[in-house]
Amino acid sequence: MLLSWDQEVLANKAGIGVATVRRIEISKEPKEIKNSVRKIVEAFETAGIEFLGSVEENPGIRLNNKKI
Repeated sequence: MLLSWDQEVLANKAGIGVATVRRIEISKEPKEIKNSVRKIVEAFETAGIEFLGSVEENPGIRLNNKKI
């Protein structure tokens, strides 16, 4: 775990509800919750997480210590 955040911390940082985080985790159609997913990505990026590659090719993440 790069950040050691639980669902409550993530929801708080992203400005969404914990129930929304739970729904996203089990959703098979993330397009339905696109706005919330974008907020989560922004919260991770603010915390220094870098998203690498693409969903189709070499997906990954890393912690960018320069942003922290």
